[in-house]
Amino acid sequence: MRASARVSLRSRLLRAMIARGKNTAPIAATVAAAAAAEIDGRPEPLPTPFAVRGLRVSRTRIGDTTVVVLRPDGTPPTSAVLYLHGGGYIEDASIGTWQLVARLATKLGAEVWVPAYRLAPRSTAQTTVAAMVEIYRALGERWDPARATVAGDSAGGGLALATVQAAVAAGERAPALLGLFAPWVDLTMSDPAEQDTESDAMLDSGRLAESAAAYAGTLPRTDPRVSPLFGRMDGLPETWIITGGDDVLVHQSRRLRDALAQAGVPVTYLEDPGMIHVHVMLPVPEGKRSLGRFLRAASARAGASPVSDTDEPERLVMAGLAPRTGRRPASLVHPQERNCAMVSQWHASFISGGSPARPGDPASYFRREFAVAEGLRRATLLVTALGIVEPYLNGVRVGDEVLAPGWTSYRHRINVSSHDVTDLIAAGENAVGAIVGEGWAVGRLGWEDRRVHYADRPALFLQLELEYGDRTEVIGTGPEFRVGTGAVRANGIYDGETYDAPLEPEGWSSAGFDDSDWASAEPIEWNLEALEVGIAPPIRRIDELAPVEILTSPSGKTIVDVGQNISGWVRITLTGEAGWTITLRHAEALTPDGELEPESNRRADATDRYTLRGGAEETWEPRFTFHGFRYVEVDGWPGELSVDAVRAVVVHSEMTRTGWFETSDPLVTKLHANAVWSMRDNFVGIPTDCPQRDERMGWTGDINAFAPTATFLYDVRGVLGSWLQDLAVEQAERGYVPWVVPDILSTPSSPTALWSDVAVSLPWAMYQEYGDLDILRGSYDSMTAFIRQVEDLLDESGLWSSGFQFGDWLDPDAPADNPAGGKTDRHLVASAYLCKTTREMAETAGLLGKAEDAAHFAALADRVRRAFRREYVTESGRVVNESTTAYALAIAFGILDEDQNAKAGDRLAELVAKGGYKISTGFAGTPLVTDALSSTGHLDEAYLLLMEKECPSFLYPVTMGATTIWERWDSILPDGTLNATGMTSLNHYALGAVADWLHRIVGGLQRMEPGYRRIRIAPQPGGGLTSAHVAHDTVHGRAEVDWRIEDGEMFLDVTIPEGTSAEVVLPLHPAGVVEQAAPGSHSWRYALPEQPERPEYSMDTPLKTLADDPQVWRAITEVFQTHFPGIPLDGTAPGAAGMSLNVMLQYIPGAPPTLADEFRRALTLEGAR
Repeated sequence: MRASARVSLRSRLLRAMIARGKNTAPIAATVAAAAAAEIDGRPEPLPTPFAVRGLRVSRTRIGDTTVVVLRPDGTPPTSAVLYLHGGGYIEDASIGTWQLVARLATKLGAEVWVPAYRLAPRSTAQTTVAAMVEIYRALGERWDPARATVAGDSAGGGLALATVQAAVAAGERAPALLGLFAPWVDLTMSDPAEQDTESDAMLDSGRLAESAAAYAGTLPRTDPRVSPLFGRMDGLPETWIITGGDDVLVHQSRRLRDALAQAGVPVTYLEDPGMIHVHVMLPVPEGKRSLGRFLRAASARAGASPVSDTDEPERLVMAGLAPRTGRRPASLVHPQERNCAMVSQWHASFISGGSPARPGDPASYFRREFAVAEGLRRATLLVTALGIVEPYLNGVRVGDEVLAPGWTSYRHRINVSSHDVTDLIAAGENAVGAIVGEGWAVGRLGWEDRRVHYADRPALFLQLELEYGDRTEVIGTGPEFRVGTGAVRANGIYDGETYDAPLEPEGWSSAGFDDSDWASAEPIEWNLEALEVGIAPPIRRIDELAPVEILTSPSGKTIVDVGQNISGWVRITLTGEAGWTITLRHAEALTPDGELEPESNRRADATDRYTLRGGAEETWEPRFTFHGFRYVEVDGWPGELSVDAVRAVVVHSEMTRTGWFETSDPLVTKLHANAVWSMRDNFVGIPTDCPQRDERMGWTGDINAFAPTATFLYDVRGVLGSWLQDLAVEQAERGYVPWVVPDILSTPSSPTALWSDVAVSLPWAMYQEYGDLDILRGSYDSMTAFIRQVEDLLDESGLWSSGFQFGDWLDPDAPADNPAGGKTDRHLVASAYLCKTTREMAETAGLLGKAEDAAHFAALADRVRRAFRREYVTESGRVVNESTTAYALAIAFGILDEDQNAKAGDRLAELVAKGGYKISTGFAGTPLVTDALSSTGHLDEAYLLLMEKECPSFLYPVTMGATTIWERWDSILPDGTLNATGMTSLNHYALGAVADWLHRIVGGLQRMEPGYRRIRIAPQPGGGLTSAHVAHDTVHGRAEVDWRIEDGEMFLDVTIPEGTSAEVVLPLHPAGVVEQAAPGSHSWRYALPEQPERPEYSMDTPLKTLADDPQVWRAITEVFQTHFPGIPLDGTAPGAAGMSLNVMLQYIPGAPPTLADEFRRALTLEGAR
């Protein structure tokens, strides 16, 4: 199991249980028992009654085989399924098999045939496959094969494949779909990885080998009837393979996937990390999700009854009620039935305090007592809320999650947390409870001051499952719960939390508490199909920071500086009188004179208040809010505030760090660190724009611009995978991709480039990083819906020329009150991005084997590219608008021909030089401009752009003390004042997307194939940097590059992970050496070529010659801008190219007398540096 894989608690528990019961004995006893159970030489199938409830069950004989037929009760079936059970060919269908086939019948409205085929060794592959082909032929006489699915698990999966192969070879029509769940398709077991099954929770190599021999009989194990992996794949129908990453047979599934794809068979391959053999039968969320996808595909392909996206789970069977003295009865479930049910079988409802919430209302406290008998084996608490929930059991806070359940598209998907609470429960009286605050569901969200976007009151959902040896009792939220209030008073995401400690009811979550003055909880209606366990990584306390300084402002205020702009809160420890209140106000910055600057919070109050209980030392931190801040103004502290009394708590989604970078220049290293911090601070449940003001929403444009950087720095499959699901369901519901996800905007979102097209580009970026086609499969419908929608909006020439666009958002030259009003035509930006996304869409369709779609989208990509070139590009490569962003897009998106690209690169370099190497791009152009320069031979200009320190530039915020990436290039002005535009944040990661270029070009670590199976190591030193180090934990392992220049020599150290290979371009090597590197560590050391002597420049050198030297021209333009700010100096203009500095000075009236000396200094090597 990969360390980065997220595996649900239920999966881990079941894995441990199954492993304890693993059968490693020889198969003789199993074979003998099966033979003894046969009637007339045939197995007699006995479906478990509870598993097939609600279905009509009958038996029929086809040839010498009994077939169990299941049909929906009361409605005629609309399709058919032939299902072949597993069991190593030596065991009958299991309870899990019957539950699974019942689900197929119910969900698809299908007639399901389950043959009780004779088992090995009494029947071998030769006779078994022939018998199954006969049954398939009989099914085809009753049902059109176009409305039929053939499926099977484990050995049954192999048999299903062999059956369809043999039937097609015999001239039978193929079914509509083939479903293989953890199929055993190679009984040679020749893969060394399959020999060691000691760590496998279910399978044993010895039993597998014996079973294989028994089933093969006299046939060689490579015979396709025995091992269908060696059979013909052509002519097979669309095939789904679902397997677990920790199944010892997973390698067979991968080889089968590749063989099918090579034969041109459409194949969907789902490999769930950390899952064991045939996990689709287990009551785990991972299996539910993958099986649900298969069910929807089967519904679509075979014309079955539609299956909803949420895929309603089966319900637990109620085995009875057991009265308890003084307690309402808990639900009882037979353990055999419970273990076969999905985790989302709910015996609870949402409950609330009964009245709508008003601003400033206290949080709701819920509780219930219950009795526990002796013999409890396991207790699991499943909990979520409409709001923010903090669960308790017997006086103990459960788990270490915070801000649960996070923010999702609540009407479609609500995350349920699962906790093993066995150790918190004892025989006798117990109590369970929870505090629920407003959170995202009820409280204020957005700048429009709107509340109750999802619910009008906080509500709790809780299910406590108590597993005994002979039953499972379920305690679920309902009217038995009592509700009151406590110390958590006003609470909101934006405005903060008020906690009045004397009001906390002592012992409220323990047994024996008197809740007689509390009210009965009231159920509220909510679609429980939206509840899913573990759909997103939890939000946790990730780090703690001690204050770096405690300041006293000029007005006498006490201000704590934690040294870093973070998302989270502060924890305080103090003693004082009861009733004394401490007030904590949070902000990102100070004013120039040292007072707290709350301007960037906008209308978020960001204030916490704590009223002391009095007496002993008290420690408190808020739990129902979070803030974006570096500074905290502390009011009302009793006595002198010490550093030890305050800790800043860093809070964000749990993610594994996967990327690191540093250089010899501390400012560049700090720039990268700021990007990392901004990502951390803006991944609190969802990818947000900022963590501090009255917004904090999942803006699509921000994460789209930053996606390549995000996937490098952290494993984001959990956070962004969940977010993409929210995007897809809201897109499907609304008919468009919302600009923010989850969508709480009051107006519809029209399709826009860089924002809406995140539906295409984010899955594509994640596929490039992880090499997992399932990412594309999961988003395919969303991707195609967006592209087809925009396709309908194109004008007759193929341009996206109408409708609202954000354009190059926050171009530094855009008016402060119109961030979309930058230099670059908005529809040029839109059409350029459409060139990119249509190409990504065409490649996605091709990768997924959707040939018709691939051809269509390829033609569309060609059409929009031709339209862009016709409208915006001259034959020589000039791009209209003549803006940096316009050229960067045309180059980076491959819109231009090779000759045009060179011309465009030259012109881009001229524009950057003309701008004094300061930033002139916004969200659309910034992630691409350095790439566009370095890819067209202008590495020096790219480095000059990177290393510039004057505003606006990459390093200007660093020089101003920034610890995160700013929303605007001038969020803090040179005089230290906050740029009060009404939209100024000091914590926006989008403009930190240059980090991707740092990783690939400066560090030199580049991906050549999706998932880093092929790597290119090609650092391109420059900018005066003498070293760089980059490391990345790919899906294959650590890739690392470390280069440094010392005493005229280059030292290069490289690490290549197992399962990959690399091309290494030795940086600055005099012979331009390129080497191939295998996995492992490699080092090179060589002398660098001598640098050519720098030309001598004078005041009479033509401006064009000076402009051709980027470093010198940067120094010249800096001097010019110092005296004539805002006036461009273009040394390549026809009227200026032949002019010298001496001549130019003659045309500058009133030129300062020092200007000539400053120009002379700029012409020197030291001045240019």
